[in-house]
Amino acid sequence: MALSNFQLKSLRYDLRELAHIDYDEVMNELLDHYATLTELKMETGLSFDNASKWAWTELGSEKGLQKIQTNYERSTKNQLIIRHLWILKSYFRWPTIILTLACALLVYQLSELMTNQIASIAFVIILFTPGLALLYTFMGWGIEHTNRQKLAWRYLSRYANLPVAIICTLDLFSDNLWAEYLIAYPIFMAFFCISFLLVSASLIQLARENFHYKSA
Repeated sequence: MALSNFQLKSLRYDLRELAHIDYDEVMNELLDHYATLTELKMETGLSFDNASKWAWTELGSEKGLQKIQTNYERSTKNQLIIRHLWILKSYFRWPTIILTLACALLVYQLSELMTNQIASIAFVIILFTPGLALLYTFMGWGIEHTNRQKLAWRYLSRYANLPVAIICTLDLFSDNLWAEYLIAYPIFMAFFCISFLLVSASLIQLARENFHYKSA
């Protein structure tokens, strides 16, 4: 027995307002199960209201449905982590590793020529590159606030905000100690800076993939 559009809207309302299902992929899958179970019970002679109540219980009610959405979020997050790590590792595979080493060498040579003040400013800018990469992603492509795109944006935002905590810890804005340290040990500065640049590049690449944008 096929449900009417009004009945389907009623089931969707239950999922949206009672179970707080936010993602379209999860919504569509649960709505299909919800409707199928309701139709099966209606074929036995139950009214729509009674059949939908039975189906709601079978699906696990609010807690059971929320658990399904939580599992979806966790699964998507794990996929993002795995993909992000793969992207980072790809920068050290042939032939990309040549470009990575060349950038590291360039940063090392520049660090040897910098004064304390310039090194401090440059270091702060480098620390902010993940956030700048995220801003570039947002300004250049926009964000689709649905499903995987929404979760990918949360993941990217969390990693882009990490440098703020590091800056607060190092207190770069009020103390020249770290600037002097960077000048004294250019290898450390090169390693630290290239690490943040690679993270920034990986964030942009991950954004392209999970926001489904096409290159211009």
